[in-house]
Amino acid sequence: MKKIEKKDSQRLFDSLSKLILIFVTLVSFIIILREYYGMLNLKGNIVLVFLYLFIFGLLAGTYKCFDIGVLRIRELVLSYLITIILTNFIAYLIMSLVSRELINIIPILFLMVLQGILSTMFYWNASKVFYSLHPARDAVVICQNSPHDLDFISKFNHYKMRRYNILLVCFESEEYNKLIDYIDEYSTVILGDINNDLRKKILSYCFEKNKRLILMPSIQDILMHNAHLTQVLDTPAFVFKNEGASIEQMVIKRGMDILFSFLGILILSPVLLLCAVSIKLYDRGPVFFKQARYTVNMKKFTILKFRSMIIDAEKNGPQLTTDEDERITPIGRFIRKTHIDELPQLFNILKGDMSLVGPRAERIENVEIYSRMMPEFCYRMKVKAGLTGYAQIYGKYNTVFTDKLKMDLFYIENFSLFLDFQLLLATIKVIFVKENTEGFENMYLLTNDISKNTDINPENLDLSSNKNINFQSEKRDNIIK
Repeated sequence: MKKIEKKDSQRLFDSLSKLILIFVTLVSFIIILREYYGMLNLKGNIVLVFLYLFIFGLLAGTYKCFDIGVLRIRELVLSYLITIILTNFIAYLIMSLVSRELINIIPILFLMVLQGILSTMFYWNASKVFYSLHPARDAVVICQNSPHDLDFISKFNHYKMRRYNILLVCFESEEYNKLIDYIDEYSTVILGDINNDLRKKILSYCFEKNKRLILMPSIQDILMHNAHLTQVLDTPAFVFKNEGASIEQMVIKRGMDILFSFLGILILSPVLLLCAVSIKLYDRGPVFFKQARYTVNMKKFTILKFRSMIIDAEKNGPQLTTDEDERITPIGRFIRKTHIDELPQLFNILKGDMSLVGPRAERIENVEIYSRMMPEFCYRMKVKAGLTGYAQIYGKYNTVFTDKLKMDLFYIENFSLFLDFQLLLATIKVIFVKENTEGFENMYLLTNDISKNTDINPENLDLSSNKNINFQSEKRDNIIK
């Protein structure tokens, strides 16, 4: 009974928080509309209010403005600010069209400042309430003794207010009965990249005992995600169509690529010109960085980027980029952080080598290495490489290639024009997120050669926010607090 009441209170909080945020946003817009523009007297302006609500709801869902407890407060505020800037800009254009002149923009700017202040206050208090209703769940981690799982565990402790409190980490080499004993002590089980047989047993046990389960998906899990359930007489079966995008979708997608890449080049031409001149004046070297990359069907093409490093930065062969890489020029550091260095790829999109949305165009050497380590890596070349994409938005520059592959396959398996639209909008937020441009500080995160199964050193874990974690060794005699 208590569990039911707790779930009901959580659902009530989720619903109320959404309604409050929508109410504050909409009422503030209506007040500005009435007091400064006098535009609530006609029925057409009532339609404007509903249109404003629709646009805000669409963008708020895309930018995850309602994900209290999932995103940090600063991420929620940033998402909301981007949402209201776009929403109010569209509303301003509509009102100007209705008035047949550019109306005074000062009230709209005042509205955005007001909404920003109110949203910050709301998110701060709502997050406190959320964590009082959703206390951190005690969790046990079962994983491989490998660098990839080390990184996976560390990510759970990167948030100031965590959803999960990891108290025990044990390895898959433990006896099954001992693992079950550990699971019984905690409400949540987190599975790393463990062997498939053990994974099935633990999954079944957690289902039986109503344990919350978080697992690192395999490539097969991603491919099965978009399967459709059907019936063969009285027997259920999964159907994997594996058809990709339809001809109509591809025509529309290509049309949008041509339109937006052309408009992007046209609108951003002053930025492109200024950047090109700055690079040329700095060291008299070439403006563009050109490199062979793979796109759809393993087709090679030459990608264009603004050069952000010194001349002949890879004269000694390919090297990984780190946060404090001395090869990066002062201008290069700025254009990398702001992603301006990626803009010349608009010419690749206009030409047809790339798309606006798709997997990142990987260099030839990386594809060959990754494909030897994981043959499924070639699956991501089923579609054109993209300027932005699921992995580029939700991953980082230094995200391990296996995780990038999973995100790319998720995009490919769930492709739709609406998903492309959502990812294009989400790209705006990425510009303001520093983490997406981090370099490779831990070299093992690039290669992630799971065949080597390098042992975990608990001292390397970033678990400073939780000193109560126990590392259960295979012999149960190496507990580190």
